[in-house]
Amino acid sequence: MPRWVRSYWDEEDVTFLWEVADDGWITRSIELAGPGRKPQAAAALDEVVAASAAGGADAVRAYEARFGTAPEKPLDDWDFPHQAIDESEFEREWREVLDN
Repeated sequence: MPRWVRSYWDEEDVTFLWEVADDGWITRSIELAGPGRKPQAAAALDEVVAASAAGGADAVRAYEARFGTAPEKPLDDWDFPHQAIDESEFEREWREVLDN
């Protein structure tokens, strides 16, 4: 069962919202920058894997140019605190970022 968390990186003024799998790996990631919470990324690990399988490195680069990068490490490897959020908050942000 996935869980959802929010983290804030004050050095760069970035808020992260993550969907985390049972194994601790981040499966979807949203990055919101600055006081206006401007979307920087909304990437899904399974979509990156699918792009790689379908078109290799070029397809991954195209995906990342449009949606940003998916984190390549588990949640426990991030050294700033995070707090639990509910699925509905994550999904609301996910839809909002992808719709813009």
